[in-house]
Amino acid sequence: LPAKSADAKAVQLNADVRLSSNLMDALRGVVRFKYDDYDNQTPVRNFLGRVPYEASLQRYLELHNKAYANTNWHTGVDLDYRVTPAVKVGATYEYRDRERTHREVEKDNENVFKGRARVRPQDALEITAEYRHGDRQLDHFLIEDYIGLTQTGNLFDTPDTLEQPTLRRYDVANRVQDRADAGVTYVFNDRFEAGATYTYLKNDYKDSRMGLTDETGNNLALDGTFHAHERLDLSGAYGYGFGETNQASRQSSTGSPSNNPADDWDANIKDTDVYVAAGLLWSAVPEKFSVSADYEFSRHIQQFDLSNATNTAVDVPQTLYRWHDVTVNASYRWLRNITLIGRYGWEQYDIVDFATNNVPLVFPSTGAASAIYLGDSSQSYRAHRLALLARWTF
Repeated sequence: LPAKSADAKAVQLNADVRLSSNLMDALRGVVRFKYDDYDNQTPVRNFLGRVPYEASLQRYLELHNKAYANTNWHTGVDLDYRVTPAVKVGATYEYRDRERTHREVEKDNENVFKGRARVRPQDALEITAEYRHGDRQLDHFLIEDYIGLTQTGNLFDTPDTLEQPTLRRYDVANRVQDRADAGVTYVFNDRFEAGATYTYLKNDYKDSRMGLTDETGNNLALDGTFHAHERLDLSGAYGYGFGETNQASRQSSTGSPSNNPADDWDANIKDTDVYVAAGLLWSAVPEKFSVSADYEFSRHIQQFDLSNATNTAVDVPQTLYRWHDVTVNASYRWLRNITLIGRYGWEQYDIVDFATNNVPLVFPSTGAASAIYLGDSSQSYRAHRLALLARWTF
């Protein structure tokens, strides 16, 4: 290492200013400004070599750490108008500006428009809806950030493109975003109330020839509470999410990245999420003894559809992440100021992922090693949790 420590230093500045006013009895306006600045003051070090894999050192290669920094600010105007006591509408305009250092795109800006409405046709029913449209445009793409030194013989001294020139990383690429949210809550009676929300998200990276080209997400959530008895409450929730992304890539051998259309690859990836929760709260002896129980289940499935120009692509196996959790609490108020609580939990986590578990131990029997297989990084497990505690109120 070129220094005795890897100490870093950064100065962060944040500002949030808002001015709100009731322009009319039924009209309220807000003007706001937010600023965030992350100034990375870490010293620049000169590394005379790198370690690409275990027990090897590539010398005669000068590498410098980069003090990544960024500045973000946005200003906006909100207007909310009460049409009637039961109907309220609003609109928002925002302008966002971002700057960063040592990236292929150092500056971009985004115009954001929002519209929203809330309706209460009766005291027990509320309906909300919001739509957001954002258009982010980069200022300038710096191709030189994709250029580095490649190896000639034993030296890294030949400037060349290390990234595909048409690649645009999603966090800085031109992007059009549309998002819609809707929700409804209804109190049926003194005993039962329920709610539902739905979210649609679409990100379109229409100018990106390589990288993430588009992304779509749908999420639905339902929840309800049933007051079965003055001492017993039951609750439940269900969630479903489906997302789809399309990504473009290109295979390349050594040397400059390929521009041959025959080397193009595409990936269609689908993510499906399911969430279920149930719970109860029983006040067996009011103000003295109570029991609660909660169950949660979540499952994430990812499916891959890979294709290339030569029709030789093979899909990798789908992945599965599944989680169960049960928690039971018993609370007993022993004395006026002392409460004893016992808790038991059971948890099970299942993973089926070719990249993180059940990875075979593979290593070349002859020749030089060009890769290291780190093996299993995630494992399925089952756990039991037990906790006892005392709470003293004074």
